[in-house]
Amino acid sequence: MSLSKPNVFATVIFFGTLSFPVLAADLSGCDQEELDILMQQVKRGYWTIDEVVSHCQPGYVGRRNRSSCKSFAGSWHSDEYNETVNLEQTGEELHGTCDTRGFTHSMKGIVTGNTATYNTTRTNKHDGCTTVMYGNAELIDNCSKLKRVVNKTDGNCDLSTSFGNVVIYELDRR
Repeated sequence: MSLSKPNVFATVIFFGTLSFPVLAADLSGCDQEELDILMQQVKRGYWTIDEVVSHCQPGYVGRRNRSSCKSFAGSWHSDEYNETVNLEQTGEELHGTCDTRGFTHSMKGIVTGNTATYNTTRTNKHDGCTTVMYGNAELIDNCSKLKRVVNKTDGNCDLSTSFGNVVIYELDRR
């Protein structure tokens, strides 16, 4: 990937043979490595170029606590869904599990600052059918909450390719 002016006021973002016109966007909130990862996600259809531009703005709200969040590692609980996600982070690699009433979930992802891009393999405990869900996660509220977003799936089992949801988890201090 290359920017017409490195990380500042890009007019065209090039990624391989693809180019994306962007009018006067200040992308200085992302370093080159993060832009490369995000553009891979655009190429795969997980992000749009508008989402990347918004994410890389210097004042992007999700970056507010970027330097204070050390890791995604920990147990994160959602009262709404009555589920706990257990995450481990080694460098930029993210791995996690979540066991719910009818499904097991295994997560793998890449961490960039306070955000992560991941896929989750969801297995039905009763019939063994597996679905892969794609999404992103973000540490918010002074690193005390995890916002998990599913953007789409592979369409297997009972979930359509357009399935999506957002869940907010709190760091489990029990």
